[in-house]
Amino acid sequence: MMSNRCNRYFGPTSGTLNSNMTTIRCPIGLASPWKTVFLCLLILMIAPALILIPSARAQSVVIHEIHYHPASDNPQEEYIELYNLGESPVDLQGWQFTDGVDYLVPAITIQSQELVVVAANRAVFQQVHPDSSPASVVGDWSGKLSNSSEAIVLRDSRGEIVDEVHYADEGPWARRQRGALDRQHRGWEWAAAHDG
Repeated sequence: MMSNRCNRYFGPTSGTLNSNMTTIRCPIGLASPWKTVFLCLLILMIAPALILIPSARAQSVVIHEIHYHPASDNPQEEYIELYNLGESPVDLQGWQFTDGVDYLVPAITIQSQELVVVAANRAVFQQVHPDSSPASVVGDWSGKLSNSSEAIVLRDSRGEIVDEVHYADEGPWARRQRGALDRQHRGWEWAAAHDG
């Protein structure tokens, strides 16, 4: 029990602000518990903006399209499209896919509102998509995308996760439709038009 002479707030408040798990602890020992609470709230409101400013450009790049399980069943035709939602160009050199496939992005800049294609095999991609700009295609990754379900993780040059997507050929990535008549009953089945 606190006496009425005690005027320190000893319950530090902490908050997680970003994916780096940055923790801010409020100071203790101010003249009034209410001043400490106010200061803590103020820090928690202002700090995220200060911490997230350097990574705002990286966060504008997203995994835009995943072409897995091509109709030809040739994994060399697989690709992942990156899109820059931001207002500024982003240098992708040193970025990498670490889950799903392994690939270290070479020196390339993705312009604002533009796409970059990361292809399993760059030559095969250019052959299948002859109208694509060779300057916006990089590739020749290791591994292959799963034909059913997988997580793809994109990391920046510091190793921080920029975007990650878990795709599947059922669930939210597919839609349910009535199945064929089986023993006088129609069940449900998954239809995934994007799969092959």
